[in-house]
Amino acid sequence: GNFPPWLIEFYQRPQNPYRRLFASSQSIYVYMFLLIASILVFGLILTIRAVTHELELAKLKSDFVSTVSHEFKSPLTSIRQLAEMLQAGRVPSDERRQRYYDVLVEQSGRLSSLVTNILDIARIEEGRKEFEFETVDVGELVEEVVSAAEHQWRHEGFVIHADVNRPLPAIHADRASIGQAVSNLIDNAVKYSGDSREVHVRASAADGQVKISVQDFGVGIKEEDLGRVFERFYRGGDELTRSVKGSGLGLTLVQQIVEAHNGTVYVESEVGQGSTFSITLPVSRDQGDAEDSDH
Repeated sequence: GNFPPWLIEFYQRPQNPYRRLFASSQSIYVYMFLLIASILVFGLILTIRAVTHELELAKLKSDFVSTVSHEFKSPLTSIRQLAEMLQAGRVPSDERRQRYYDVLVEQSGRLSSLVTNILDIARIEEGRKEFEFETVDVGELVEEVVSAAEHQWRHEGFVIHADVNRPLPAIHADRASIGQAVSNLIDNAVKYSGDSREVHVRASAADGQVKISVQDFGVGIKEEDLGRVFERFYRGGDELTRSVKGSGLGLTLVQQIVEAHNGTVYVESEVGQGSTFSITLPVSRDQGDAEDSDH
């Protein structure tokens, strides 16, 4: 019994060109679907971010209008009431008339300060604020600002001390803007001073910088709020700080002015012990070179 030989052959079946084209088309469709899906997801993310940003801007604008309207309403009401009484001749006493005149000046000054803060913030953010840099005697400037603040707040029992550690090197700065920044810090200290009614303003120099500090002994700032005090409209998380009158723009403007002068502003505080806001500004280059040559 010999069996006949077996011959086994293997060969590749020729592919159907239409099937290969169909498989290739399927891959293209899958890739196109993934690409379109990725674009849609990316577009959706961008849209959500844009809408969120617009909602945040709308909320900021709403908060701004509400806050500023309230800040305008209070002094305007006082001014109108007192002016009407004076106009009608219903204030017979000279002493009372003088007191009313003082209140009118104070409230109009408050309005002027608010408008100035708003306009300056807008100009700085839009790059339209033009600073007029000059050589500034910091000690003289601080004493002038403190003197004006003393006159403004004396009738409410506040004592504002100026401690200038002379001699101080000059700085290259916009005198009016730095004065405005220091004035805003003093106003902030007065508002949050509580029952102490005492504010210390100090000026000193060290390490090529001039430092201006404004210290109050009032309510202080919670640690979790320290990083947000320079945000516009931010007032802290407790009812005590929220009840203080103010636009919430003063510290924001201070930060913008100081940063425009290549300086820094920071705060140190402890709840119940008060706060110290400090501005550091670089010494004028000519002054720094002169000091180096002296050593």
